[in-house]
Amino acid sequence: MWGGGSAGQHRSVSRNLSRRTDPAGNKAGLEGQDRRRHPKKWVLANVRAGKEVAGDLRAQVLANEMGIARLTQLARRIGTETLLSHMEMLLDYSERLTRAELLKLPQGTFEAEDKLDDDGITPEPVHLRARITVSDGHISFDFSGTDPQRPAPMNCNLTQTFTRPVSTL
Repeated sequence: MWGGGSAGQHRSVSRNLSRRTDPAGNKAGLEGQDRRRHPKKWVLANVRAGKEVAGDLRAQVLANEMGIARLTQLARRIGTETLLSHMEMLLDYSERLTRAELLKLPQGTFEAEDKLDDDGITPEPVHLRARITVSDGHISFDFSGTDPQRPAPMNCNLTQTFTRPVSTL
């Protein structure tokens, strides 16, 4: 069954873990056991905007808990099988609408490139490249040629790389 969910853009601004200390002056994030036992503490010790990230994480956890509670209530009221059936119908409907809209897009391959002046740590520019192919109701995004990750707050993880094009559509 589906669970509650929330999407969030967390600041992916990590620090060099070999030099980073927590607010008490202890080395942060170097011990695997500490990371597993206290993931929130480890994350907050390794981002620049700890207070803001802590609020974001709290809001996301509460949103997930609310989603779980509401879905549980709904499942009890209408039954799990009915709920799952409606969820599947909603996904199918959404896919049909999305595919119909994709068919309206101009067909072909479109390319663009740009750059950021620098990454905030080094003076070198950050090159960004995208190739978008639209064909028969399908769309693909290719970021080949984009610069590799940097030791700066310029990187996207796999989830961000997937969700940005999807949310753009």
